[in-house]
Amino acid sequence: MHKEEIIQIHRILYILAEYMKRKNLIKTLEEYEASNTRPFHVNKSKEEHLVAIFLLSKGLLQNLLENDGIINTDEVMITIHAINNLLSKKMRNIRETFKEQARRSNHRRNF
Repeated sequence: MHKEEIIQIHRILYILAEYMKRKNLIKTLEEYEASNTRPFHVNKSKEEHLVAIFLLSKGLLQNLLENDGIINTDEVMITIHAINNLLSKKMRNIRETFKEQARRSNHRRNF
């Protein structure tokens, strides 16, 4: 997925969160707010926006669970864990890519 597409998803979730705040459907999104990455921060990396999307999604789902807004809590918890696993795999792949790029860069300098 391209950075622009990720930012668009982030923007949609952000608008949803703002709407839910205005309607008093959610209390707080502390982890997301602490991340300091918003959809309009286009200078932030693709990875930072992915983390922000995860934190925002997780916060929205947890607020809905706490406010009895969702009946099937098992399904929501499975979704939260699936998002967490996907993000963990993505971040691991990103770290491996950075390590590989650094290795290649060091290899080229030696020539």
